[in-house]
Amino acid sequence: MGKKHPKPKRHSFGRILLGLLLVLATAVLLAGTVNARIVRVEYRTAHLDGLDSRLEGLRILYISDLKISNTRKAVQAANLIKRLCASEPDIVLIGGDICGLSLWDEAGRSLGFGNEESISRRLGEAQAQFLLEMNDLSVRGGIYAVTGDCDPGLSWEEERRSNIRFLKNEVCAVSINGTYLPIYGCAYSAAQGGYVFSFENTGSGPMIVLSHDPGVYKQVSLAASRRSHNLQGYIHNPQEYILLAGHGLGGQVRLGSRYLAHPDTNEKFLNSEDFSGGVYKDGTGLRMLPGQGIGSELFPFRLGTRPTAYYIQLSGK
Repeated sequence: MGKKHPKPKRHSFGRILLGLLLVLATAVLLAGTVNARIVRVEYRTAHLDGLDSRLEGLRILYISDLKISNTRKAVQAANLIKRLCASEPDIVLIGGDICGLSLWDEAGRSLGFGNEESISRRLGEAQAQFLLEMNDLSVRGGIYAVTGDCDPGLSWEEERRSNIRFLKNEVCAVSINGTYLPIYGCAYSAAQGGYVFSFENTGSGPMIVLSHDPGVYKQVSLAASRRSHNLQGYIHNPQEYILLAGHGLGGQVRLGSRYLAHPDTNEKFLNSEDFSGGVYKDGTGLRMLPGQGIGSELFPFRLGTRPTAYYIQLSGK
């Protein structure tokens, strides 16, 4: 009798599918991790009605959401900004969340093994290191920032020694080219549980509004259209203003035209029909650039988006 040959083993469809899914998940994770580390630079022109001719062509470097969680990342973030400044911007603006929690920090909070005092101390050290590293960076019109909800508090001494001016619900008239560019900074207040917004003594003419939270858009647009009982001033012409915001990280994940991360921000702005070409503008005419940020929330991962720094050139034409 002939020798019987063993029948070949058949792999089930389910095992093959599972293997393919694991390969796909690994590829997506790897691509998202690599993508989160590649910072792109986007060049934009902001047209502002009534812009002084001496401010024509003024260049602003805008970044937000650095999300540093330790001193090593603080040094890396400062070095990144210095490299971006090789193109010699006239002004640098930082839209909050210089600091941010790591995945380990968030897990510790959720599972109960995190030490809040230790986390706060480490974030404070990271922020102090970042400010120290930035002290040797000189920018013609200065460096300005607002705080975000993840940033630890700044002591008076830290602010005094830093070459970054933190704007706390105030207008700073930046002196440059023999004239002034007003920059309004809307800061986060832990004591008041959110972003405090009010225009006081803003004067008239073009102005840059800097806020970590894009949610202040409606307050600004309200001020752009009429007086309000809780605002002590108002914007006369929304075309004279542009709002630079952060917080949403531009959506860390984008599938097609839909952003999936930070639903509170994305549903209101990024996934709105009023969001086009990277700019949000509703019926009032006020324009907002919700920056995609540099860092990532918890874990360095981005899919369909990239960390982005913006070079914004002002134009009155």
